[in-house]
Amino acid sequence: VYEGSPGDGTPCPDIRNTLWRMADHLADNVSATGIFGSVMVKVLKFASKFLHRKITPKQPDTCEIGENPGDPTGRASEDTRFLVDLAGNDQLWYGELVIGRLLRWALDYAGWRLRRLSERKNLTEDNLRELCLADLYRTCLRGALVDVLVRDKTFKDLDKVEFLEWLKSHGAIYHDVVSSPYLRGYYDTPFAFSGGRAHNPESANFAAGAALRGFFRIFFGYKGAYVYRMTLGMGECVFIPLYRVLKDRGVRFEFFHKVEKLVPDEDGNRVARIEFKKQARLKPGLEEYYPLEEVDAPNSKKGPVKWPVWPDHPLTDQLDPSSLPPPEDPGMESNWSIHPGEKFVLTDAKAAAPGAADTFDHVILAIPPQAHPHIAGELLQKNDRYKRMVDTSESIRTVACQLWFSGGGTGPDGLRWDQNSHFCEFALAGPAPDPFNIIIEATPILRTEATTGAKHLVYLCGPVPDDPNEPPPGTDPGYPAREKARAKEIARVWLKDRAKLWPGICEPDECTLDPKALYHPDANASDDARFDWQYFRINIDPSERYVLSTNTGAPHRLMPWDSGFNNLVFAGDWCANHIDIGCVESAATSAMLA
Repeated sequence: VYEGSPGDGTPCPDIRNTLWRMADHLADNVSATGIFGSVMVKVLKFASKFLHRKITPKQPDTCEIGENPGDPTGRASEDTRFLVDLAGNDQLWYGELVIGRLLRWALDYAGWRLRRLSERKNLTEDNLRELCLADLYRTCLRGALVDVLVRDKTFKDLDKVEFLEWLKSHGAIYHDVVSSPYLRGYYDTPFAFSGGRAHNPESANFAAGAALRGFFRIFFGYKGAYVYRMTLGMGECVFIPLYRVLKDRGVRFEFFHKVEKLVPDEDGNRVARIEFKKQARLKPGLEEYYPLEEVDAPNSKKGPVKWPVWPDHPLTDQLDPSSLPPPEDPGMESNWSIHPGEKFVLTDAKAAAPGAADTFDHVILAIPPQAHPHIAGELLQKNDRYKRMVDTSESIRTVACQLWFSGGGTGPDGLRWDQNSHFCEFALAGPAPDPFNIIIEATPILRTEATTGAKHLVYLCGPVPDDPNEPPPGTDPGYPAREKARAKEIARVWLKDRAKLWPGICEPDECTLDPKALYHPDANASDDARFDWQYFRINIDPSERYVLSTNTGAPHRLMPWDSGFNNLVFAGDWCANHIDIGCVESAATSAMLA
């Protein structure tokens, strides 16, 4: 566990501070008696002398909690920073010429040794795991040294190359998502497969700059813990706090307004008009819609409490029934809704008369780029760079489900899916079997849910290919329901073959899901009712799709302030923001830049 905590203001380590952390990681994950044998013992002894600190290899299956492998004296950081600074220094004749080349030759020699070891016969799984890890670390160090420090390339420069190709160019032995479990897991996390074709080596696509920056930041730049587990759902853990902070700052929210069009002025320098579809009206007497509701959370550590939640549906008791879409409509957030609504227009305050109503000063466009051809087509025609960003951006569908289990034992591994006690806590797993190749055991969230009797909660998520027969927007209101039914069937088939991951909720054969293990508020519910009660979702709308960080799209991303229009800024994990990977951290960073 490295020192600090997220948001404490201390800067993340740069590339020059990762060398000693990599040594620690290798020491924690290779066995002195494994494939490296005496070679690794010698390497670690040399590293201990160089870093002025003893580095001891551990057995691969250990996972201590509360251990800080960092150098408390700071000497290691100083030495490695000095050495690597010299390697990238073009002011001193011996910097890049001598130190840079020596480090590169040393890493090349390490690569040659690893390749020789990889050619041995009868390698065990532990042997291969150690080789893959050492090969990945060596290659990333070598590539960062040569490209970033010596050749003075930026991460954005590297975005033009696909990460696997970049690794191969720097001598990686394992440079595809088939031979390396680490790369497969790393590609699974941002769904980095073009077209949603998971684990297809031909479709793997991750911009090298974003991937390398993420690699250093995720594995060596974290604070406190490698990953923080949410103890609330995303709506409650992220959106409710953001909503409350903004409300406290005087922000007024206008819900149920669908953006139809952004129109530029004649010069093409500003957004002149925004056309909305007002989808619902408030009930008479109400001035503002309140989006939160409270549920009874009987499992809280403090006893039964009322817990605020962000619902997945409009709270219609606050809305005028005559303004709502009919029951057969897919809903106001759906691209296939046929609800007409009411037209509402805002105009640029700079061009309007003083004191005019319904005007705006600035526009923050946070809708993902896949919707921009529909809502900002005229802006795209006015600005080539903006159009190039949208044209090269790629997004994919994702499918997800949440499963509540009343069966299985209690405790962190009541599902019995970790027979060897590799996990210290509730697990986040990847790569898992397709299409749900990310699995999160979210059981701690149960304490804030009204699910009395549920013992376990599991989230499943993964990419899926597009539907070639997807109907045009606004033409088929039944399409979202059919796709949700398909997502449910995908989950049913997946569980039939993969329930053996969790023997604790299986039949005695430990391979077949026991349907009675699925939670339902009614203890006497049928097997079908138990399955139907679980949560299923497929993200098909342009605003829901996951934006990939591909080597064809990432180089053309614009910074939030670089829209080309004086009163328009971008926000979202799809624009350039120094993380450039789809995640809430990237979205928040872009918002701060905006």
